[in-house]
Amino acid sequence: MGELTENAERIACVSEQPVPENRTRFSSGAIRSADANSTRYDLMNCVAMRRIAEAYAEGAKKYDAHNWRKGFPVSDVMNHALRHIFLWLDGDASEDHLGHAAWNLCTAMYFEERMPEMMDIPDRTGGVNARHDIRQSVSLAVPPSVKDAQKQEVQD
Repeated sequence: MGELTENAERIACVSEQPVPENRTRFSSGAIRSADANSTRYDLMNCVAMRRIAEAYAEGAKKYDAHNWRKGFPVSDVMNHALRHIFLWLDGDASEDHLGHAAWNLCTAMYFEERMPEMMDIPDRTGGVNARHDIRQSVSLAVPPSVKDAQKQEVQD
């Protein structure tokens, strides 16, 4: 019984210590880095992940397990994604069109970050770094009256 009391006292003592800003204290008294808090893998949709994994398995069987890592132009990847989306919208149920569309979108994201040489779509050729430029051009396309209204909302 003395050991339990000793552990409770140790936890109580630790619980009183300040927790650095980039850490999380749990009810047990344990402290852990909070660096994973901005990326929430625990919230991912398991149905979607399964269907994407099934598309990976289909491709591995049909072509080769890592064939996709050799790279395709992103214009081709997006064309396939859109094809699957439009077939799904049209009611076609011959295969898992949403799973295949999601696979293509995941592949485009991978190429955007890891293989920017595959980014052959105009205004996307800079990979992830092009996002900033696109956001700027989109904000420039907003009419001045809308920008003024947005600024006014922020000030209010």
